[in-house]
Amino acid sequence: MNNNTFTIISGPDGKAKFQLVIPVQYCTNELFKDISLIVTDKTSQNINVKKSILQFEAELEVPVGDYTYSLLLKKNVTQIDSREVTISVIPGEKQEDLDLVFRFKETFSLFKKGESKSVSSIYYNESDDLLLVGEYKNLKLFKKSTLELIDALEGHSDFILNIMYDKSNRSYLTAGKDKIIRWDMNDRSPIEIVSDPFTYNVNALNLFMNNNKAYFVFTKSNESYFEVCNLYDKNDKIKIEIKANYPPSKIKYDPETENLLFGNIPENSVKVFSLKDNRMIQSKIMLESGTIRNITIIPGGKYFMTHSQNSDHFKIWTFDEWKLYKKVPIRKEPNSSDIADVIFDDKHSELIIIYRSGTIDVYDWYGVED
Repeated sequence: MNNNTFTIISGPDGKAKFQLVIPVQYCTNELFKDISLIVTDKTSQNINVKKSILQFEAELEVPVGDYTYSLLLKKNVTQIDSREVTISVIPGEKQEDLDLVFRFKETFSLFKKGESKSVSSIYYNESDDLLLVGEYKNLKLFKKSTLELIDALEGHSDFILNIMYDKSNRSYLTAGKDKIIRWDMNDRSPIEIVSDPFTYNVNALNLFMNNNKAYFVFTKSNESYFEVCNLYDKNDKIKIEIKANYPPSKIKYDPETENLLFGNIPENSVKVFSLKDNRMIQSKIMLESGTIRNITIIPGGKYFMTHSQNSDHFKIWTFDEWKLYKKVPIRKEPNSSDIADVIFDDKHSELIIIYRSGTIDVYDWYGVED
């Protein structure tokens, strides 16, 4: 029986709350109904285990001390795997110093009370104090410092999924489920540039710049791959196999490493594709407890963050070893904690979370490293 040992720092109450998340990666949805997990402590008492999208979850809360749990995986009545997990909970007198990455400051709202809105994407231009918001099919321009609405631009017929500044053409781009638009900000008019692929039920998932070229990532329904295409050169494209008929839940491009990071369903993992080497980095898998709704690149090129659906914390990962560096708690928005995006305002040392409801949480940003 294999043994895995983990060290966890206790909270202010002297207890540590944590989850055991066990993904069943070699299992299909059909087979998963026959799989069961039994978790017992050293007194042979059973721990409550929940099933959730090809993985098991056991939530535990214990005081300072060492705890050993036995895990037994069965298919019907036949044992197929077993192991032990040892959790060491240590005193947390210095926990505030260790976890001081950002601290909650204040909350705003993009919309007036009573308005039912849905934020699907954002982009922040710090030099212009401009916040661009994809609010359903409209592109709204706000003055970030005051949240004053400057203009609302129309041109899409469906959700705006991504917004980007195209340096090569000095214009903003928006990718929706219907088309990609380049916007002339002088007279604030749309210039349609990509529409042909969208006649075949395409979801445009992400826009990014690579070597001063603008690319978009899209997937077609019921296809086991997604494509990376140059907006202005149809011959410059890469097909990325994902071996499943579902779109990634989130995609983020890191210009430092030239890697595409994407949320993989149903594993709830982050997978990595190297554009520089044109290959999937299969061994780089970072697991979350639910569907990954946000991936944020932290300035400096060393870390990135993930946030899963309805989670009350971020996970911060290292780019060099692809390991979990730390978990950082955030304020959980009532009713829904789905995040539209996260921006870093370096000028004011702020981290800004914009939720899909239009609520904005502002945190003081202290940096990742201790």
